[in-house]
Amino acid sequence: VVFAGRAADADAQVTRAAGAAARAASLRQHPTDGAADAQTTAAENLAAAGIACEPLDVDVDVADFRAGGTVAVTVSCDVPMSDMALLGVPGTRTSVSTALEYIDQYRSGP
Repeated sequence: VVFAGRAADADAQVTRAAGAAARAASLRQHPTDGAADAQTTAAENLAAAGIACEPLDVDVDVADFRAGGTVAVTVSCDVPMSDMALLGVPGTRTSVSTALEYIDQYRSGP
């Protein structure tokens, strides 16, 4: 039960981080800035939630980064279970989530 709760919490936090990262990227004017903000936002959200990813992978798709377009962010986090060793659950568990955010079609910029 403890492991299932920990896994569910990690999945939920990764989902939240992906959504926040996609939103942060969509608010920028340039795709490079958006990708950088997405990386930072995902890492900060997971750190604030107490999720230590080993490693954290944030993939930002800015192929359709334009007014009225979209930005997609996929967050992959290997969550260590070593602190649950007394339960006999060593190793890590991977949580992955993708979020899509629409870019305001009436915004100005490149």
